[in-house]
Parts: sequence; structure tokens; C-alpha cells
Amino acid sequence: MKCFLGKEGQLQFQNLDPSLVKVLLDSLLTKNWKTHFLTTNCSSTLQQKSPEFFSDWKKYIEPEVSSLLGECYTVMLSDFNKLKKEDHDNETEVTLTIPLDHYEAWLRMLSVARLALANSLEEKKCTELLFRQDFLTVLQQYLVEAEETREN
Repeated sequence: MKCFLGKEGQLQFQNLDPSLVKVLLDSLLTKNWKTHFLTTNCSSTLQQKSPEFFSDWKKYIEPEVSSLLGECYTVMLSDFNKLKKEDHDNETEVTLTIPLDHYEAWLRMLSVARLALANSLEEKKCTELLFRQDFLTVLQQYLVEAEETREN
């Protein structure tokens, strides 16, 4: 896998192995992430630790967070729909391009996916989940570094 910044600041991942793309798609494109994140990571913790704040959370904050994450999901999905696949000598290579104005949405979605995976890892240790967690961490690191490079 090669990662570099394009001329217009977009982040490109070239020569992605199709199995890595599947890991990415499986980790990020399941709609359960939003429900899992909001109910498991946020709501249940609040309900236990701060019941007086919980009703305000459900009424005001959760719908906003849900809407924001839904928008991020849509942005990310549009980028996945633009995946480029090329066949070379019986091997498929995939290129994923993340436009400059999509970085923030990707960072949010990667964070949510990593939190959901971390919660799953607490329930059961699994090599596949650890691999997904590590892979999403690497992608997030590339995005942060690209953002820092762009700002300098």
C-alpha cells in the first residue's frame, strides 16, 4: 500500500489489497456503528454515571451526534463509491482517494469505528478485531499527518 498527498491535498491510498479494502468496508460501512456507539459507548455510560443528565442527552445531544455521524457516513460512502480498481497480472489493485474536504468526516468515522471495535475487544479477544483496530489506527494516522502537512 502506498499513501501520498495528491496535488490538490487529497490523500491517496494506492495498491490497496482487496482484502484490506474488505476489512475497511466491513469496519466502516455497517450501519450498526451509530447505534452501537451511541447506545453502548455514550448512553449506557451516562445512564449509569449521571442519570440526571441522561434525559437531556437523549433529547438534545444524541439526535445531533446521530445526525452528524450520519452526514459523515454519507461522505465516506461517496468516497468508497469512487474506488478505482485495476487488474494487473491477475491481481487487483485498488485506489482510495479521500478529498481534502472529507478529512474531518473520515477522522470522525474512524474514531467511532475504533471505539466500537475497542468495546467489542473488551467482550472478546479476537485477532481479526485487533487487526481491524490496528488498520483503522494506521489510516487515521495518515489522515492526521496529511492534515498537519497541509497546514504547514
